[in-house]
Amino acid sequence: MSDKKACFVIGPIGDDGSAERIHADWLYKGIVLPVFQRDFSYFEVERADTIPTPGMISSQIINRLHDVDLVIADLSFHNANAFYEMSIRHKVGKPIIHMIRKGEKIPFDVIPHRAIPFLTTHPDDLERAQERLSDSIREAIKPEFEADNPITHARGRLELQEHAAPAIKVLMNQMESMQSQSFWDGEFGKVE
Repeated sequence: MSDKKACFVIGPIGDDGSAERIHADWLYKGIVLPVFQRDFSYFEVERADTIPTPGMISSQIINRLHDVDLVIADLSFHNANAFYEMSIRHKVGKPIIHMIRKGEKIPFDVIPHRAIPFLTTHPDDLERAQERLSDSIREAIKPEFEADNPITHARGRLELQEHAAPAIKVLMNQMESMQSQSFWDGEFGKVE
């Protein structure tokens, strides 16, 4: 039995020579692989275009999203496939680290979740991104780490509502009311 762990990198890949491919290669070869080679050499790291096994690409990706120990998701370019793949990983409830090109806006549903911003314009930028990624990986692979994403929140809330004692349901309703009021006060000014 192998002690190797697996990491799968998702994000925009693009056609050879495209801006997306150059970006994806900088992230993969300039940030991700060096971090794993230096700090986590017991991991095997793949991206969809590096899978050597013949077969159906979408099935291979979906199976990796379900099975690997860690996923790194590049949210840059707001690529639809990357977000679809990220949602599969969120549903599975296993560790995922979000990354995005510095200066790009994180979409609404994942704003509350940390994303490592990165640039590839200067060697110092790569080093900063590598350090932040290494720190995030260390946290994500701890045995006590629990995945935290919109799906785990929604499902956890549903399960709590279904199984909560009446007193807990009252508290949940009061907290929801306070959150709603806070939203309206913060977003649209004080509601009278």
